[in-house]
Parts: sequence; structure tokens; C-alpha cells
Amino acid sequence: MSELVWKTIGPARPQGIAVPPVSMSLNGYTLTYDPSSGRVLYVCGPGYGGTGETWSFDGTQWTKLVERVIQFGDGGMYQGGYDSARQGVMLWRKGNGIVWEPEDEGEGEDGEDGEDGDDGEDGDDGEEEAAEEQEEPVKRTVPMGMLLTADSAKPLRTTGNMDFGNVRASGSPAMLLAFDPLRSVWVCLTRVGVWELGLDNAWVERTRSIEGVPPKWTDEGFGSGYDAARKSVVFWVFDHSDDIYCFFAWDGTTLTPLPGIPRTMAPDAEADDDPESQQPNQLIATHPQHGLVCFQHEKGALGLPPGSASWIKLDGLPQGPPLMKNAQMVWSPTLDAFVSGPGEHEGSSDAQRLFYLTGATCLQMGVRAEKSPIDEASYSTSRHAVWRGRWYAVSKSCLEMWGWDDAQGWLPVVTEEQSKEGTEWGWSDVTLVATDSALLAVRGDGAVYAYDGTAWSDRGVEVPPSFTKREQFTLAAQPDGTLVLWGGRIDSRRLNDTFILSGGKWRAAANLSRVPTDFANIKKEIFVDFDACWDSKLGAVVRFGHDDVAILMSEIWQPFKVSGYDSNLIGPRDRAHIPCHDPRTGQTLLIDLEELRVGRFDIGGCTELAKVAPAPLLKTEVEEPVTWKSLHETCAFDAENLRLLGQDKEDRWGTFALDLAPAFAAAQALGMRSIPSPVPPPAPGAVLYRITDAGAQSWGYRVLGSQLEISVGPLAAPRTETSDLGSAEAALAEATRQEAARVADGYR
Repeated sequence: MSELVWKTIGPARPQGIAVPPVSMSLNGYTLTYDPSSGRVLYVCGPGYGGTGETWSFDGTQWTKLVERVIQFGDGGMYQGGYDSARQGVMLWRKGNGIVWEPEDEGEGEDGEDGEDGDDGEDGDDGEEEAAEEQEEPVKRTVPMGMLLTADSAKPLRTTGNMDFGNVRASGSPAMLLAFDPLRSVWVCLTRVGVWELGLDNAWVERTRSIEGVPPKWTDEGFGSGYDAARKSVVFWVFDHSDDIYCFFAWDGTTLTPLPGIPRTMAPDAEADDDPESQQPNQLIATHPQHGLVCFQHEKGALGLPPGSASWIKLDGLPQGPPLMKNAQMVWSPTLDAFVSGPGEHEGSSDAQRLFYLTGATCLQMGVRAEKSPIDEASYSTSRHAVWRGRWYAVSKSCLEMWGWDDAQGWLPVVTEEQSKEGTEWGWSDVTLVATDSALLAVRGDGAVYAYDGTAWSDRGVEVPPSFTKREQFTLAAQPDGTLVLWGGRIDSRRLNDTFILSGGKWRAAANLSRVPTDFANIKKEIFVDFDACWDSKLGAVVRFGHDDVAILMSEIWQPFKVSGYDSNLIGPRDRAHIPCHDPRTGQTLLIDLEELRVGRFDIGGCTELAKVAPAPLLKTEVEEPVTWKSLHETCAFDAENLRLLGQDKEDRWGTFALDLAPAFAAAQALGMRSIPSPVPPPAPGAVLYRITDAGAQSWGYRVLGSQLEISVGPLAAPRTETSDLGSAEAALAEATRQEAARVADGYR
């Protein structure tokens, strides 16, 4: 069986130096300098709550040194740095009252022989081995520490206690930690005091005199380091109350407040609504000559040398990296440059996979991820269709529209403001369908708008009172432009009515159809979506569910049980049975993006034709890209070129085409498709309606020989009862009697 492969289309992705991944956890990474190797080290966590993957940067490329996943505790906010006394990187996090027992000297590592202790990404092995070392956890208030070396990961067992104070803001750091290489101690600043940890692994309180330390810190804009120019450890936090940076120096005896960055020197002071405020998006680090250094991008760099009463401009340093939150920066004497990243850039709430080398110039490493322009659609949801050979995306709840260009990508065609001109558009669900004359957008209340290649216009169609406003309805177009609309939802209630648009008017189908068998599946919490398409070979609209396949014949949905149409070919959700019809070959394919397979639809029996390779997405989940999660909402079938198009909204350059021509050829090679016998229209009858506060109610009958079939109840899902009256005359007489009674009761 052949495998179909997604091809990337559109503009080529920009290229850059390969960089390490971004840690999934909040602040779950450490960027530090290793003086023994003369390299910058980056420790990140490839899973939530996990860390330990270590990379090295030599000024030219990043190299993975250790690939492991360890977990200690259940939090993701880590701090750390290189510990020259212990010859490794120390990671710290708030202990939440539980730390490892300071007794046995067990290894407690996730790979005693230097090999990775966990081949997966969930870190279970490291967590289990750490748990073995703490069978009886001791409840103390101290940071939890993990020492990472090239061949081990060991919990640091400590004694003593400390006070974090009142941590008021959710997600705010409970402490700041920095290593003093001259005194070989870790220094911890909390909201109430300073503690130190020496080589005896005992936390000792040094002072509670910390004047000026704000009680409320944000979870952004904090950091620490060793300032060789001052021969002191320095800390900085962003005051949650006053929106300013606060700086402090600790020399082993006294915590001294340092001058803050003047508000007027903040790069965002002029643009912010409050010119007196700052934002926690600046890069701060220590430098052996300048002391503290702060990069403010286009505003340049500031420095706070020892003994200076204020920050000064550093004209000798280049324009630094873009402003970003939660990024770290470290000075490398070997490279004579700063290394910084990764962080959250403007317009994004996720850390970008970017690093920067700032020496004589500022070099960006990696390629910035950008969302697709169609992500700007309402609630990031768009509808897609190919019309006259061009792929269009329309905002779900208005008529803002983009058109695809192979050379430039998505281009705006109709702005949100333009879409509202003369359309009286409301925030209602919309479904797209392409006809020869126009691309149509059908709203849930029955309104229809047409795009003729220039602008949208309201077709002003007539909508009968029996048409109930709905969402998630199924829509298909016949070759003559007639539209068939079926079902949908009102809140959680499924509808089972059919309307046909022709001659500028919606009308209810002439006959009622039975409730699909899939409605019973839905009640069993098997969530089923319905799709429909025109099938030129059958000469009818076909509706696809999960158990249910129905063909519209004589304006009745005629159900068929089709062999092979089951979980071996399709799934219940719309992403698992996307219909694609080629009128030239007369073949219909069903694409399952969940199980990555393609099948041929035939009333006489369905057949799987091909497998589909996973789309080459930039973002991966678990072990491989999950194609349907990223693409199915944007998929559109290009019938002219026999390809399925899809856009990853999270990735501007993630646009793909799946060539279905081989699958259509394979389907045609199987021979003629089965054509079901036409179902004759039902015997004469009547369908009456009455609009009540509970919605549209229907009553209808059909006389089938001596049988009388009565359908009554909500228009969306009437119940049907059949009785045999012995003769056609008796059945018609009873139907006439009941019809008169209904008319007298207000039905029309």
C-alpha cells in the first residue's frame, strides 16, 4: 500500500543557527557559564516538571552534552547556575515544605554509569529513583537542590531551615539564589532575610535586615548573579506594586540596595499608558568591568559600575537583543560576549526558540516562530474553501478574508472593517461553500453572502419562519448552485431538518427524513460530526457520519449500510472522514487525518487505498507530529489539482499540500462504482408546521398502500409511527381527518 506525503508549499522558512529546544515549564531552564570548560551551558526540560537536558555553546554552535530527564518535586520554576566548588550545575526550586532526608549518601541519580537514565520524555525513572532516596520525607522550608554533572544527577541533601515569608502573587518566585565563587557559598534572598549554604550543606541565616526588598515580586523580570566588579552577589526583582526594578548587593555581611533604573530611561516609558511604569522585559546580567548591565534594545545598554550613584549609558556596547520576558543572560569571558535567551517576545505568550550572542555586534541564533496571519481570525477560527483555483480563509464569525499566494503566503483580501460594509454581519457561525458563480458564506440564521472576487454582498435570501438559527450545520452545493443545508445544533441539541436554497429562497425539504442512527451514538458519548459533498457519479449529495451514510433522494435522506465503512476506514469526528470528490474520475475519497489513511467511498463497499505520512510540523507532540490537531480545521480540497491543503495556524511557514492524485488513480483502477437504485418520492401527503415558544413543531403524513405513516414533534427530530388501516382508502381518510384536526389546532 502506497504512502502519501505532505509537501511544504509557500515561502521558504528562514534559516538560522540550530539552537536547543525551549523548556516546557515556566522558567524551567538555566543559562550559566562554566569556567572549567570556558563554555556557556544551557540546561532545559523537555517535559513538564522535568529538566536535565544539557547543551554547550562554544560561540559557533550548540552541542548536546547530556540527554536526560529528571524530576524533583512538582514545580516548574527553576533557578540555578554553575557551582565551581561542586563542579557542576546546581538547580534549585522551592521545596513546598518537603525535602530529601539529609542522611544516606546514596547516588539518587538517573544514570549511575553516565548513561541516560530515562529514554522517554516523562522523567519517570529519575522521579522514581529520587523517591527511593526519600522514603520518609522531612518537612522543612528550604530550597530543593539538584546537582548536575556530566555523568550524574544527585539531590543535594541539606540541613537547616529558612523563612520564605508571604509569597503573595501566584507564580511569583519564593526566593532568589546566586553562587559566590570567592566564598564557595550559595546565597538565598527571600522576602524576609538572607541565608547561605556552604560546603557543609547547611542553610544558615545571615541577616533579616533587608530594607527595601519589596513584599510582592512578579514571576517575570527577576534574576541574580555574581558581580566580580563589586565582589558581591547581586539580586534583582520586579516590584509588583510599583512596576519598577529593584537591585541589591550582598557582600557576605550586608544587603545593600542599589540604584534602580530611572523610569525615564526605561525603553517602554514613552509608549506605555503610564509613563511612570516599566515592564519586566529587559535583559540584565553582570559584567566584570561594567558591573550590572541592562540591555534595552533600540534604547541601547545601561551599566551600573561599582560606586556609581546611577545607571549610565554604555555607548561601547551594541544594540542588544529584542525586549523579551523570562529570558536569561550570562557573560562569557571566553567569547568576550553576552549570551541570552530564550524568552517571550512581543506578541507571543510562549518562549521563542531564539538565542543571542552580543559582543561587537548582536547575532541572532535560531529562527523566530511566527503565527500564520489567519490566526488573526475571530477566536483564531477560520473556514476554508478553494474557489476558482484559489484557497481562501474566512473568519468564523465575520467576513474578514485571506487568499493564498504560493509566493507570498496568506494575503489579506477583505479586512474586518470592509467585511461589515453593507453586510450587517453579526457574530454568528459561518460555513463556506464554493459554487461556479461565487464563493458563498452561509450564516447560522440562513443569511447568505457571496464573494465575487472583489467584495462580499448580501444575497438577501428569504428565510422561512421554520428555519431555526443554528451552529455547526452541514452544507453542500449542487452543480447548478442549489444549496442543501442539513442539521446543526442549538446549544447541545442536534437538529434533523433539511433546507434547500434555490431561487433566492430557503424552503424546507418536501419530505421528512428519519433520525440518523448516529444520534444514538451521540447519546452514548461517541461524538459524531457530519460532512457532506456533491457526488457527480451518484448525482446526489451524500452525507457522511460514523455509522450512518445517507444520500439525498427525492429530498429524503436515504440511509445505506455500506460494507467497509467503519472504524477500519474512518472515525466519528470530521477530521477522520473528510470527503474529497473528483468529478473527472467520478471518485470520492475519505481522508482520515487521525489514523492517517485514505479510503475509497463506494456504496458497494469501501476500500482503504493508501497511508498518509505525518505532516512535517515544526512543533511535535510525544514522538511524532499530531497532524490532525494542527491541520484539520484549515483543510480545504483543491479539486482542480487533486490535493488537500492545510495550514498550521501556529506556524507561518507551516503550509502543506497532500497530493491525492495517486489515490484517485488507485480508486479508478478498482473499476466502476456502485450506483444505488433511485428511491421514488413518497406517496402524496402533507407536512404542516406550527411555531411555538418551544420552537418549530411539525406534523406530516404519508400514505404507503394501506399503511399510514405519521411524523410529529419538533421539526428537528420528529418521531414517526406507522399503522396499517387495511386499505389505501381507509389510510387516506384517516390522514385527512387528522390533517383537519391539526389545521384547527393552528398548524399551517
